[in-house]
Amino acid sequence: MRNHGNNRILQTPNCSFVSECVVRGYRLYHSGFPVAAAYEGDTIKGELWDIGDISEQDTIVTLNRLDGLEGFRGNDNPSSMYFRHTVTAHTDSGQVSADMFVGNEMFWRDFTGMKLERQDDEGNYYWSR
Repeated sequence: MRNHGNNRILQTPNCSFVSECVVRGYRLYHSGFPVAAAYEGDTIKGELWDIGDISEQDTIVTLNRLDGLEGFRGNDNPSSMYFRHTVTAHTDSGQVSADMFVGNEMFWRDFTGMKLERQDDEGNYYWSR
């Protein structure tokens, strides 16, 4: 997201901020860093970014950097920390399909033993062990 450290990956000519958005059916957990998980009845507030045409070299480089940051090794690879899910992002201008990194339940199973500390004004949940 803008104003966060890893946003530097999106600071390239091929990337552009599109809009703030809401994704339904997911919950965002924070335990040092965010992890999205499917959760019926909840929502995540986020940002929609256009990273460019996937056939362009700059876009491929950006996607590879994002994949590396998220520990993505493929949606069929159980060692991926995150998977890419196609979601519906709701914006002020309407709905759009987008890819979102979602925590691999096998990798993040330790979250089941965590205690909810608080929920902030943005709808994010903060957890501790």
